[in-house]
Amino acid sequence: MRSLVLLTILILLCGAGYIGFSILTFEPETPQRYNLTVQITESTDSIGGGNQMIFSTEDRVKKDRMVRVLKEGILDSERAWGNAPEQLGTIHSIFMTTIKTGVLPVFYPVSNYSDPIISLPQEYKILKPVSSTTLQVSVNTGEDTISAIICGSQQAGFIFGDTGDNNLVCETSTETDVRFFLSGPGNDQVIVRGNAVIDGGVGDDKIQAGPELTMIYVSPNFGSDTIEMNCDESQIVVDPQEVLKSVPWDYNFIHFIVFDPRISKKDISVTGNVIEHKITGDKILMNQNCFNIVFASEE
Repeated sequence: MRSLVLLTILILLCGAGYIGFSILTFEPETPQRYNLTVQITESTDSIGGGNQMIFSTEDRVKKDRMVRVLKEGILDSERAWGNAPEQLGTIHSIFMTTIKTGVLPVFYPVSNYSDPIISLPQEYKILKPVSSTTLQVSVNTGEDTISAIICGSQQAGFIFGDTGDNNLVCETSTETDVRFFLSGPGNDQVIVRGNAVIDGGVGDDKIQAGPELTMIYVSPNFGSDTIEMNCDESQIVVDPQEVLKSVPWDYNFIHFIVFDPRISKKDISVTGNVIEHKITGDKILMNQNCFNIVFASEE
């Protein structure tokens, strides 16, 4: 009996140790690059007596169609960013690089949220700004001043803070287009409804967003950030193989957290709803984790 008790305790200790090790060594999944391979079959060459490789005609057609759609999407993205303010230069460059290498998708389910009565098909589009209009907070007159922008009915495509603390509030829908937010290096608050790309910068930021497409860009020394996310429509609601009838969707959610190339994947840990930088101690606290976590760095 005593031996049985000791054996049970040993098993429990081993199990606890394994769980602890798993949490400490957890790493976010790396999304797969677009699969452009085709199936190859072998057949006997009746003339030469040897074997030759034959590509499936159907696979050739699928590959050519996917390549064509991806190229068109990348060109459309470049054109859509053509009038973007210079403040977005760094993010633009990083996003286009990650799209071309397959880290980020070309097309996004920007209309993932559905009508409660009529079930609408999911619509995939590039990240096109709502408009070329820019809203910029007034320059602070003092360090203790909080600068604010409330979008109201104005559909600005780009909303910028300053070097102090900012409140950026845009609670009107963007339908299938996207707003871009750069809040700056202060302790900022960004409240968004509609599709949004958000760069909180350094500082301790609070972000409220969703359920529409939300992409959060994370730069080095990002501070202690809090994300309150509406995850109601975060799951993909259609067969991912049906995206554009050509390009598969290889992600679990419609939302993204994108780490700057200067942040290495090996330095980031994810435990439940907490993302932490192992070296700097910077953290992102989420009420729910409904994000694809990707790294612009190739490491």
